[in-house]
Amino acid sequence: MLLTLLVFSLQFKTVQTYVAKKAANYLSKELNTRVEVGSLYIKPFKSVVLDILYIQDQDKDTLLFSPKFLVDINNFSLKSRKITVNLIQIDNGKFYLKKYKDKSTNLSFILNYFSTGKSTKKKVSKPYTINLSKVVLNNVAFKYKNFNNLKPVKGINFNDILLSGLSTTILDLNTRSNQLNAGIRNMTFREKSGFYLKNLSTDALIGSDRMEFKKLLLETTDSRIRDTC
Repeated sequence: MLLTLLVFSLQFKTVQTYVAKKAANYLSKELNTRVEVGSLYIKPFKSVVLDILYIQDQDKDTLLFSPKFLVDINNFSLKSRKITVNLIQIDNGKFYLKKYKDKSTNLSFILNYFSTGKSTKKKVSKPYTINLSKVVLNNVAFKYKNFNNLKPVKGINFNDILLSGLSTTILDLNTRSNQLNAGIRNMTFREKSGFYLKNLSTDALIGSDRMEFKKLLLETTDSRIRDTC
């Protein structure tokens, strides 16, 4: 009876939000940082909708802020440790990525925690395999700073980037085998240097020794490049 009442109560948004806030407090302590959620609605093993998600990095700077964060899950298997995600959507969010002099990033401590179970210590035998079918970004601000090279440059400084109005759809994102594969559709943004990307659409492969861009369409205020093959 008690278990039945517990399962039944977890169908309500208010109860789910209460549990999410408790989980955020737990992760804040585990990660030694600040994790906050506003409200939460979950369809078990199907979708997660967060209204307000805030995560600090270990420098106490904003790592991620999103007024709305949606995850739609196709398959979730604890036994095989596989997660297949239909959709991740972030609306009007902010993401600040840093690369430190030791080559790690301000995201590393979270990736380490979820791949090993702890930030630096205890490991599990097999990490989760995550497949992403679609990632949608709507009006996102993205900031990147590489602390290995802080020299100012004219135009776009790829070691110190600030993008506003970033919107795109990314299909079949795959980061295994030390390379990135993804279909990028209708990417647009403005960079602090004044550069305006009107549209980037391509099937991209980016690795340590090569980059390929098939079905490329690149449009700026001054140019248009198209793959006619």
